[in-house]
Amino acid sequence: MVQSVSFRNFRGFQHLELPDLAPITLLSGKNNTGKSTVLEGIFLLADHSDSMCFEKICNFRSLPVIPDFDILWKPLFHQMNADEPVQIFARLEHDTELTYYREDSYSPQLQDFKGMTPDVMNRFMSSAQSGYTLRFRLTQKELSYTETGHFVAAPDGIVVNINTSIPNNQKVAMPFTQMINSKIAAFYSPVELFGKLELKGRKSEILG
Repeated sequence: MVQSVSFRNFRGFQHLELPDLAPITLLSGKNNTGKSTVLEGIFLLADHSDSMCFEKICNFRSLPVIPDFDILWKPLFHQMNADEPVQIFARLEHDTELTYYREDSYSPQLQDFKGMTPDVMNRFMSSAQSGYTLRFRLTQKELSYTETGHFVAAPDGIVVNINTSIPNNQKVAMPFTQMINSKIAAFYSPVELFGKLELKGRKSEILG
């Protein structure tokens, strides 16, 4: 469960703190006041290592997925200022902090693009070398755990390179999240999804 969450330089929030969250928390307010932004921040924290996490957010907002830093990632930064890092902090089972940076000096390695044909790999490498990438860092100090990585966008899609502080680049498991709006609910029943989690004994993993 999310016990508290805070944001710095994230979308419309220069600084926002939401302490003492309950298992069920309702967000209310006028349009364009940041309700969806709060949900997106929590979602990114939990789903940050998925190469499709930004595509999911675009789908949630009914926006096209365009693999360009200025269109896909720059809007994450407060007032579109990508020189100031985004910070998302939440108290889950362990205090977790996620930071996003603009990275314009990333030199990808061939092993970062495993399983690709040479022509596709070359397009991703060219994109990383000629444009900005999105770098991230996740820390859980209580576990002495760190993740670092880069998202690279090219016409073929988005890939992510991840390094962790655990041998063999093993990752610490994050809670399961599901962003639901009327468009998504038309295809998947939230009741059915949550019911399956409860039947599997994973009800406690649902974020409040």
